[in-house]
Amino acid sequence: YDGYELKHYGAGLGSLSNVTVWRIIEDGENPDIFWIGTDGGLHRFDKATETFTYYKHDPNDPNSLGNNGVLDIVQDGNDPNIFWLGTYAGLNKFEKNSEQFTRYEPDPNNPNSLNFAEVWRMIEDREDPNILWLGTYGGGLDKFDKNSETFTHFVHDPNDPKSLGAENGIIGIIAQDKDAPNILWIGTDYGLDKFDKNSETFTHFIHDPDDLDSITEGIVGLVYDDGDGILWLGGYVENNGLTLFDKKTETFVNYRHNPNDPRTLSSDYIVNVFKDQSGIFWITTYSG
Repeated sequence: YDGYELKHYGAGLGSLSNVTVWRIIEDGENPDIFWIGTDGGLHRFDKATETFTYYKHDPNDPNSLGNNGVLDIVQDGNDPNIFWLGTYAGLNKFEKNSEQFTRYEPDPNNPNSLNFAEVWRMIEDREDPNILWLGTYGGGLDKFDKNSETFTHFVHDPNDPKSLGAENGIIGIIAQDKDAPNILWIGTDYGLDKFDKNSETFTHFIHDPDDLDSITEGIVGLVYDDGDGILWLGGYVENNGLTLFDKKTETFVNYRHNPNDPRTLSSDYIVNVFKDQSGIFWITTYSG
């Protein structure tokens, strides 16, 4: 979209190899380049020439992409030549100069390997760019040390109330707190988790049917920190509406669609939240 009209890039010759686009990031060194994660591999898109370069899995090449399902992309904070890719089959390191991939996959014989194959969400730690936090779709939270190339696992333990709250190990979203970077906020199928990196303990916020002011029931697939002490929670998977969470008081305010009131949410399926420079919040839903 150039401010006047939309141009569509579908799947086909000279365009996307697959219509499912999971992630788009702009290259930190060259803003004319987009890196696009799809179900058909990694794409490099040159905006000036409108041309695509494709990187796909080759079963005969161990230095190729580990899996064509690229779910998340993070450009390395220390070395912009390196990109970290979350895929259906593990974590990949991509070096754009050499166009080579290094794969990190689960190894049952190595306790320091990746805990679960499907790497769904990733963030680079703002305090220590050497650390990646990985949210998996069944194996909980992993901490990846880039220097030692080792993984530390945080999973649900029914005998430990301070362990990860996600009993099924599915992490929907990870966000680092803007006010206290030692805190990570983890969205799961069971609610919201607060993870203290220093103590390596989790605090759980779950729905209480007897408390109308508790977090809504359902999957937390969106966590947006507005920088003013508030988290905005939502999820496009279930119709649990928009939730405001005050980090200081640890209280919730829930907002729902009311078909009889045009001033309420247009839908209870929340896709994204964004705060513009004037302080206005924009909320995208499945209805618009």
